[in-house]
Amino acid sequence: MVYQFTDLSESRFLAGFASEVVKAIREDESMPGLYDDIYTMLQQVEPSRMVKLGRPAVTAPAKFWAGVMGLSLSTNDINELKEINL
Repeated sequence: MVYQFTDLSESRFLAGFASEVVKAIREDESMPGLYDDIYTMLQQVEPSRMVKLGRPAVTAPAKFWAGVMGLSLSTNDINELKEINL
């Protein structure tokens, strides 16, 4: 069987779903420390390495997941975001 994959890394729908996956991992009281473990793992792997997270699973490069988790944000970016009142 031949599979065809489409790069959806720029999709706002995928980004929204991925954000909800990360939020669920962060808030899962049954697995404390999982978020920190994933965060650490994303800092250690190559950006192009494929990482699968969530149920249903989303497989994307570590760079994508790092962006969703805020690893690609600079200190200035983080400080600016803290100033935003939603």
